[in-house]
Amino acid sequence: MHRYDGLASSHSPDLRGKKANKSQAYHNLRENPDRRITTDPKLTQLGVKQALNLKETFTTTNVTHILCSPLTRALQTAQIAFEDVISQGLKVVAYPDLREHGSGPASTGTSLQELQRLLHNANQITDLSLVPEGWESNDKECKDERRIRARRVRKELWELGQEALKETGGKWKGYEVSRGAMHQNIEILVVSHGAFLQKMLGLKSKSSLSSKYGEGLGHY
Repeated sequence: MHRYDGLASSHSPDLRGKKANKSQAYHNLRENPDRRITTDPKLTQLGVKQALNLKETFTTTNVTHILCSPLTRALQTAQIAFEDVISQGLKVVAYPDLREHGSGPASTGTSLQELQRLLHNANQITDLSLVPEGWESNDKECKDERRIRARRVRKELWELGQEALKETGGKWKGYEVSRGAMHQNIEILVVSHGAFLQKMLGLKSKSSLSSKYGEGLGHY
């Protein structure tokens, strides 16, 4: 997860974060014999507890937007950790470009139809309008493709911030976006995954996510 604050400035906005513990999913369990073949793994019981801890420690007072990878472990983390602001009407927007790198089962998603069914049954409000049919297939990306996707996400986050800063509200990917009357700045929560965030932030390793950005930054 990365906290991205778009400020009203002619310069590129700062990337800032607070450190959070990683929420564990079943593909992270070394003792799980199926961890390498489990498609779109869910959070473990420990992972749920870690997300609940994030809920208690992460400040969401000024959050204006939540963008999330459509992979199940990321959606679960967002719904648990940011329940308070979601209950006040802030939607989680599933944004496919935030998915993890790789073409293995853990990086392969759940079909749009099944996601809609699961979220409906769990009474969870997640906007899936950016998720296309067939998104779950995850072809292996070459280095150039990974770099292009990371650059595109950074650009689109900046565009979202700029549109939301408009006095009358702007549009981003077909959405009406606004910072809301209570907010002076734009704070966008991005729930994503270690390898992708490493590429997006230009870091040498996933371990640098916490050391560089400090308290509140986690990956899933």
